[in-house]
Amino acid sequence: MSYFAKSQETDLAFCSVCGSSLFSRKNTGKKHNIRLGILEGTPEQKPAFHIHTQSKAGWTNICDDLPQFAEGPPVP
Repeated sequence: MSYFAKSQETDLAFCSVCGSSLFSRKNTGKKHNIRLGILEGTPEQKPAFHIHTQSKAGWTNICDDLPQFAEGPPVP
């Protein structure tokens, strides 16, 4: 596994052999965003919201009633 410092706050982790994106981590909040494609089986936790909807592709339709945030989720 290799890391790329995307910004002072965010590191990206990827496979050093094939380059696949694995996860990102926020250095200040100790939060990890895991790419679901790296998991085996079906995740038990379901999505709770949609983020970055302002920049989604025009042909992408969100067809559920989950909360939507134009950018990131609100900070508690």
